[in-house]
Amino acid sequence: MGHMSRRTVVALILALAFAFACSSQPPVPRSQPSPTPTATSTASPSPALFRFAAVGDFGDGSAGEKRVADAIAAEHARRPLDLLLLLGDMVYPDGDPAEVDKKFRAPYASVLQAGIDTAAVLGNHDIMTDADAIADAFGMPGRYYTLARGPVELFALDSSTGAIDRRQAAWFAAALAASRARWKIVFMHVPAFSAGRHGPNPGLQQTLVPLLDRYDVSMVITGHDHDYQRSVPIRGTVHVVSGGGCCPRPVGTASYTARSATGLHFVVVEASDAGLSLEAIAVDGTVLDRAAIG
Repeated sequence: MGHMSRRTVVALILALAFAFACSSQPPVPRSQPSPTPTATSTASPSPALFRFAAVGDFGDGSAGEKRVADAIAAEHARRPLDLLLLLGDMVYPDGDPAEVDKKFRAPYASVLQAGIDTAAVLGNHDIMTDADAIADAFGMPGRYYTLARGPVELFALDSSTGAIDRRQAAWFAAALAASRARWKIVFMHVPAFSAGRHGPNPGLQQTLVPLLDRYDVSMVITGHDHDYQRSVPIRGTVHVVSGGGCCPRPVGTASYTARSATGLHFVVVEASDAGLSLEAIAVDGTVLDRAAIG
């Protein structure tokens, strides 16, 4: 060092001090997502586009049920589906677990063989014999749970009795508050709004609508009435009924009806960061309804 100038020595000391200071800084922690407030929530990585189908009220083992299942499989072959929502009443008439093969696995063989993932909620017929056994047979992590895929978080609710109790409502509020999803979509069996045979449910409206509004839920998809319905936005949320899985019934209209139809059908929803859209598709491929939701 005796051959170095004083200026060179000072520069070297400063450089070493700077390097030591930088290397001694602790690493910046990577932020972790907040867990959804339930032991039954699930999440999996997905591309930016999330495409899923939904169908309800199908489990009678009939030729009509198989036609709907085969149409869903054909739609998947045309353009892949990431998920199929099963909206309840999956095993008619009384939710007998011994009937799952006959009433679901056999008629839905084309869907299952295609490898389409499913997520289910219970219907009023599914809880008549052994609700827990039916939930297990359909791979449900609980009676209500969340599922995050791409830009969507799905909230599965249990409205099989026609009501949401306080415990479930509190869970739902906490789950919505924790969600950072671009789109929040609820699926359950009994609808809050319907112009079909069963009609609207004022109790569900009172329990759910304030939460749907407060937390910007885009869509609620249900079954129970054996028809297709799409509402106008009700305090910002579109309510869809898709109960055409095996045995359709006539449907009317209400002040909030944007579109209603009857017949064997299913719905397809596409979600991306840019938008959310819906189609209702009959078994012959006819598009019964098409709408941009958000």
